[in-house]
Amino acid sequence: MQSYLPRSGCSVAISEYGDLLKDEPEFADDARVVSSKVRDLSSLLLDAPVNPKREFQCCITYHDACHLAHGLGVREAPRKLLASIPGVTIIEMPESDLCCGSAGSYNLTEPAMARELARRKADNIVATGADYIVLANPGCEFQIAAELRRRRSKIKSRAPCRLPRDGVAVKLHEIKFYFAYTSPFSYLAMQPAYDLEQSHDLRVRFIPYGVNIRKVYGPLDREDADRRKVRYLYIDARRIAKERGLVIYPPKKIYSARLAFYGGLFAAKNQQFRPYSDRVFDRFWKQELDVESRDSISALVAEVGLDPAEFLRYADTDARADLDACFAEADRDKIFGVPTFVVDGEPFWGEDRIEWVIRKLDAMGLRR
Repeated sequence: MQSYLPRSGCSVAISEYGDLLKDEPEFADDARVVSSKVRDLSSLLLDAPVNPKREFQCCITYHDACHLAHGLGVREAPRKLLASIPGVTIIEMPESDLCCGSAGSYNLTEPAMARELARRKADNIVATGADYIVLANPGCEFQIAAELRRRRSKIKSRAPCRLPRDGVAVKLHEIKFYFAYTSPFSYLAMQPAYDLEQSHDLRVRFIPYGVNIRKVYGPLDREDADRRKVRYLYIDARRIAKERGLVIYPPKKIYSARLAFYGGLFAAKNQQFRPYSDRVFDRFWKQELDVESRDSISALVAEVGLDPAEFLRYADTDARADLDACFAEADRDKIFGVPTFVVDGEPFWGEDRIEWVIRKLDAMGLRR
């Protein structure tokens, strides 16, 4: 093995094995070898540069994590790596090597001081006007991202090796996924849809689509309606849900998902689609959420760190046109039900079609 790539304080500790164990004859030689192989990822990547496929126009600022700057003395390599990305502008923040307050367990033992350091760090980040804060320590990322969310800042946090995936190193193929919060099979298809972004070089675009339940299945709220088909579909959905540790209770009436769709569109515009949608699906199918209630949807929006008042303004102004555009796109794609994946124009309707979707993506050479 040529190099070890530990992260955080582990890298500092491992780099000191040679010194710490120098008086231990049984371990001294091996410890020196191990310590000599510790490298920061950015340093390693600089030795094997890649040619970006396209530019990534953005402004970034870089936070010097304590383990790198003070522990390993690594300051320039991450900046050189970031500067090698076409289109990236680096804006140096004041006190870039000031501790953010995470510091292992420090934020648990000294929460007041840790929070003050996080505020000071966030002040410096926001002052740069950058689009991204780039940092190479997961503890720092949790601490700083949490403070930026509290401020409702739109500055995104990224590790250096993740930033190129946003727009440079990989040009992601897009597939569509039409869904409805009030569809149990959409709920069951969400995690497999998320998983596709991990197993393949692609981006899933989640598009809301409303199905007219009465038109498809008949007037189910009438006493004399034949509910046998719908009842069986829920039996199947609950069987699958049980296997996956999910809960699906059949709703007591036919709900309109329009307001929940507005919330999903608003969350997507603010990079919070998944946390918002996960909550909607989970609570609606446990009968804990009224998707037609403005107060309930606003509370969910606030729960994922977004401004509920701004959401309500969106719901009363632009949301309808945005949702109508989604429905118009569905009509062009000849969508008739959810969940439906569309891969290169080919539709796959139903949660149980995911394996066919995967086979098509594999045939397209998109498997990672």
